[in-house]
Amino acid sequence: SKISFDRNNKIDHVITGHKRSQKPTSVIVMGYPGPSIREEKDYTAMMILDTIMSGYDYPGGWLHDELRGEGLVYGVHALQLTGPAPGFFIVIAQTRPDAEKEVVSRILKNIDKAKRGEIDEEEFLRAKELVIAYHAQKNTTMEEQAQQAVLDELYGLGFDYDKGFENRVQSISLDDVKHVAQKYFGNYVLATVSPMESLTVDEPNQKGR
Repeated sequence: SKISFDRNNKIDHVITGHKRSQKPTSVIVMGYPGPSIREEKDYTAMMILDTIMSGYDYPGGWLHDELRGEGLVYGVHALQLTGPAPGFFIVIAQTRPDAEKEVVSRILKNIDKAKRGEIDEEEFLRAKELVIAYHAQKNTTMEEQAQQAVLDELYGLGFDYDKGFENRVQSISLDDVKHVAQKYFGNYVLATVSPMESLTVDEPNQKGR
């Protein structure tokens, strides 16, 4: 029978979980629903939003500048975990146990900033340039190009789908990026591991997708 990649990845309410560890560090993972690679426009817009928020493949963006810049984290990054089936937008951070609550609060603050559409034209255009530049550094060997072509063909996108990457990025508007932030940044799942007994999150009002 034919495999269907259609699935509901909606998060109906905020879910938090904490595991106590003896290691003197805190790991934070926060996830929101995200588009599949088949949802071309949303997927590409989320890629640009990821770059604005966390620098895409390299450290940068709002989260890195604020959290790493103020010495609150050892590292922080966001990424899309997705494929032919709808996936998730993930934020991962490592910090000191005593800074855990503050880091979660600031991540949520930056998520809300994106939802409110507080993205200026300059950082939007810079993010598009970075995405295109980073992508050009990938798939430079014959092996990498062949692997990408095979995956794209298997996903039903076409073996030469990657050739249209730059055009897809350039076609995205600032309004498209603001739209996906409002569409996908609703309820979330938060998992933390640290020596702390528990974590209480002071969260802003959340609306489901």
